[in-house]
Amino acid sequence: MTSAQRSADSATRDAAAIAILVALVLSIPLLLGGRLALLAAFQDDAFYYARIARNVARGGGITFDGIHATSGFHPLWLVLLVPILAVSAGPTTPLIVIAALQILLTSAAAGVVTATLAGFVDRWSAVAGGLSVVAIPSTGASLIGGLEGALTLAMVAVAWRLWVDVTTRPRIVRSGPSRGAQTPTSRLLRRRRSCLHAASTGPR
Repeated sequence: MTSAQRSADSATRDAAAIAILVALVLSIPLLLGGRLALLAAFQDDAFYYARIARNVARGGGITFDGIHATSGFHPLWLVLLVPILAVSAGPTTPLIVIAALQILLTSAAAGVVTATLAGFVDRWSAVAGGLSVVAIPSTGASLIGGLEGALTLAMVAVAWRLWVDVTTRPRIVRSGPSRGAQTPTSRLLRRRRSCLHAASTGPR
């Protein structure tokens, strides 16, 4: 195994470890706090989202009150919420599933950030960068508040990784005749250049 392969394997293990650690950091308070902690974690606008998603799931259209259409939501996040509200019954089960989805998105984003940074900085700096998504308690709390924050974070992390992969990819240089090689076409072009040069520098 080459050093590059060892580095890649180490980065993969670190990314997986950070993803698991972030998931635990976000999950443990909810597991210990029970239903009250779950309800406290969700922001007011999260229930607005849930109401719209439930109406869409029931065929009532994109509406909050069942009468007027609404547009104050993140389209992709609503798309993810609709099947959850369609199959989850009761007032608490949908919140548990939504929180689990947000924890999954956040931990995946942390892993992607760690793996991406590993290509530029040392191991522990990459680990610190991955943990930074939940380093500030208020930031971590906002990512499981029932809104689109976790989805946005995951999308940005993936987009950044793709951009890094594209911009750092080695350029493929197509092989061709060497500079000193002579082909019929190159000889003809060289003769024409010589003729043009002689005509332009000759006596006037």
